[in-house]
Order: sequence, then C-alpha cells, then structure tokens
Amino acid sequence: MNIKKISENISTVLKDENLRDIATEFTEVFVDRNLIEGVLKELPGTNILIGAFKAYTSVQDALFINKLSAFLKEIKDIPLKEREEMIAEIDASPKNRIKLGEKLLYIVDKCDDPDKAQLTAILFKSIAKKAMDYDSFVRCAQVIQRCILSELKEFVLEDKLNYTIESYSDYLIWGLLGFEPFSIELEELSANNEFNGKEYKLHKNDLGLRLSWEGKKIRENLREFVKSNDDTFNITTFAKIEIEHHLSEIFKIYLKEEHRHKLENVIKITLIQMMNNPKISTEDFFELAYTAIEKTEIEITVFNQHIKEHYNKLAALDIKFDFQFWLDFKEKYNARYLETLMKTFK
Repeated sequence: MNIKKISENISTVLKDENLRDIATEFTEVFVDRNLIEGVLKELPGTNILIGAFKAYTSVQDALFINKLSAFLKEIKDIPLKEREEMIAEIDASPKNRIKLGEKLLYIVDKCDDPDKAQLTAILFKSIAKKAMDYDSFVRCAQVIQRCILSELKEFVLEDKLNYTIESYSDYLIWGLLGFEPFSIELEELSANNEFNGKEYKLHKNDLGLRLSWEGKKIRENLREFVKSNDDTFNITTFAKIEIEHHLSEIFKIYLKEEHRHKLENVIKITLIQMMNNPKISTEDFFELAYTAIEKTEIEITVFNQHIKEHYNKLAALDIKFDFQFWLDFKEKYNARYLETLMKTFK
C-alpha cells in the first residue's frame, strides 16, 4: 500500500465539507465491498477514498482501513473552516517536512487497533480546540502507539501524580511518566584509597516517577472521552451472574504479580459501580463485595478510605451518593470477618 500516494487523497477529504458523511460511508463500504460500485460513489470524497483502497487484498490493508475509518469518524465534527485553517497552518510551517495528510497516515498506521486510532483522533481534535499544538499532538500520538490500550485507559482515569519505578516501569517506558528530580550525595569515609587518597560512600536515593509532559496532556485531553465511552469496568447495568464473571476476569489478570499493584484501583472502581447498580439486591452486593475484597487480601479500611473520598468529591458537586449503604456493608463485613477468624482459632 502506497501511503504517500493515498495521503494526497486524505488531505483532500479532510478539507471536504461532506467529511461527516464520507467518514460514515467509508466505514460501511468496506463492510460490504459490493457497495463500492453502488450509490456511495455519489459522494465525491467517498469516491476518492474508495479509489485509493479499492485494490486492497491483504489483512494488513484491511486493518489499516478499519483504523483510518475510526480516525475519520472521530474528527468529522470539526467544522470545515477550522479544518481548513488547521491544515493550511500545519502544511505551511517550514519545520514540518511531511505534509499533514501523509503524517496522519503514518500515525494511524502505527496504531495497533482502531480504538487507539480513535483516541489519537481525539487528540487531533484538541489542535482545533487550541488545547495543544501540532508538535504536541505528534509527541502524544507516539506515546499512545507504545501503550497497552487497557493500561492507557486506566492511566487516563487515575488521579495519581507520583508513581514508583518498581510498580510502574511500563508507564515510564511508554512515555507516560518521567523521573522525579533527584540528587546524589557522597560521604567521605577515609583518605586511604590507593588511587586518589579518598574513599566515598554513595547515599541511596530512591528514584521516583511523576507525570511526563505527554502523560499530563494525554490525561487532560482524553479523560472525558474515556470516562464517557470506556466500558472496561462499566458494570452498573450488569446482572449478578455477569458481575461474577467480570470479577473472575479481573482476578485472572490482576492477581498476576506484574499487574497486582493495580488491583486495588480496579476493585475500588468495581465496588463503586456495584453500589450504583439497580439490578442487584443488597444481599447480592454484600456477597459480591465480600468475595472481591477477600480475594484481594487488602484490608477493608483501604477501600473505606477510597469510598469516603469518592463520596466527598460527589458531595462537593452536590451529587447524591448513598454512603450509609457502604457503612452498613462495612459493619456486616467486619462482623463476618470476625466470625470467620474466631472459627479459625477453634
């Protein structure tokens, strides 16, 4: 597939006033290739893209088309005038040796699935909103390409600012985090060293991690979208049996040593969503929540602190949250835990 050739068509389509319809039809046309010769060709922009991709034969090409479709569908709401001005400004800049159309194709091609292409498109829309410039978009897009999608979504929804290298080295490698400033201290021990007459001791300085500039921008610009569209942990409408399966899948992943440090946050989200699930009874919640907390081997006081913080945040926004429901559960949990403990000693 000749990306450079196709990029010329993409640039034309990006400036087409019918981008909204083109993005939709372009996606549908490759669901049924027989439509290529049909009514869809009446849209000039669609015809351009169909002509560019009509000869695709490989699985790789088909995947690329899906990713490009996801990208186009997401940016279709950018007003035409803003699109034209943005493209003109980027292409006119002497520091951008690659035209926007071609650069976008390279970026989309590097995404390993359509969901990443969609998230990249959200960042691209941030240029039009003046929330970031083009160079920042490219840097953040490269970070997204390196991330595992589920881990990226978790990161975006977190509020943490500081991390440990022992647990979050993957975030560092991907570019979501950077090193905290650190210093090295030397203590002089003696003057008997045969080489320079002095010996020194290096004081240990723990390496801390904090949000990188790219990580901060990604979180700022993707949080609302991920929060509204991510269904990874959305169990507010699940039946009891579905939640049981959901918990089973969570523990398959997060009880593994390399992911265990994220288990607390995942279970916190699950507990909060179960509390907002009208499909399960109070008894169902108690059974599911008790099982979940016991499996984590994390004390309930930790989750109590999380739930209390969540309640305070919602209260500040004048949003109701039944904190008493949680307190009632906590009391029953402690009673059951004590009962189980007493049986162990008998």
